[in-house]
Amino acid sequence: MSAAKDIPAGVFLRTVHDLAGGHKNRWVMGWHVAEKFPDLPAKVVYAKFYQLKKRGLVDGCECGCRGDYCLTFKGAETIGVTVATNGMS
Repeated sequence: MSAAKDIPAGVFLRTVHDLAGGHKNRWVMGWHVAEKFPDLPAKVVYAKFYQLKKRGLVDGCECGCRGDYCLTFKGAETIGVTVATNGMS
C-alpha cells in the first residue's frame, strides 16, 4: 500500500473518529493519524485527508502546517457512528 487510494476510507475515517474521542469538531492532528499507519509515508496519509475532504467526509486544513482535521456528519454516517458536536455546528 503506497497510495492514498489504497487506504480504505472506512478504516481511515474510523481512525479519525477514534482519535477525536467520538466528537465532531474535535480536531486531530494529521501526524497522529499518520502514526496509526506506520508503513505509509505521511504524505500518503495527508493525500487521503485531501481526498476525503473533497468528498465531504472530513474537514480541516491541508496547507502543510500541523494539519488539523475532524470527521464531518457525512463522514460519521459513512462509518455508521454518531458524533457529539461540542456545541458547534
